[in-house]
Amino acid sequence: MVDTISSHLRHELKYPLNFMEYQILRKKLAIFLKLDKHAGPDGKYHIRSLYFDDFKNSALFEKQSGIANRSKYRIRIYNCSDQIIKFERKTKLNQYVHKDCVKISREDADKIIAGDVDFLVDSENEFLKEFYLKCHSSLLKPIVIVDYFREAYIHPVGNVRITFDTEIKTDLGPADFFNSNCHTAGVN
Repeated sequence: MVDTISSHLRHELKYPLNFMEYQILRKKLAIFLKLDKHAGPDGKYHIRSLYFDDFKNSALFEKQSGIANRSKYRIRIYNCSDQIIKFERKTKLNQYVHKDCVKISREDADKIIAGDVDFLVDSENEFLKEFYLKCHSSLLKPIVIVDYFREAYIHPVGNVRITFDTEIKTDLGPADFFNSNCHTAGVN
């Protein structure tokens, strides 16, 4: 099963906040903006992503170096559920971000995580075919899991979306990607 999710260029700005700044800002935003419809009772939802990279860790080094034009691939789930699994390529184009995204099945996700991408060569989705070629030309493989909780506020005018990501944790390797008890470690 593959559903294409369309996307467009957008601005994405990121800022670190301390806990006090976060608390003040979220209270102010709540007056004017609505919580994302996917938020749970506490106003947040859990995101887990599995990032892919080549044997030289090019995606990591390009991000750390601030390269203006770069791409990264990931599989993403929400609230540790396999009900919605997204396969994405996030591309940075100077000050803009573009995201290609398709929904995939758990079976397809398990194959991709295991390194079995040959089935993608026959995909009806061009983006998945491109990933197949990238895996073979650049030896991409799943490298790191990143976990966090997102609190998102939205406003329909201008497609404004402000998010706070907290409790950011990581784990090397894909072994426990769908395990809700995955042992991740906090990052500072």
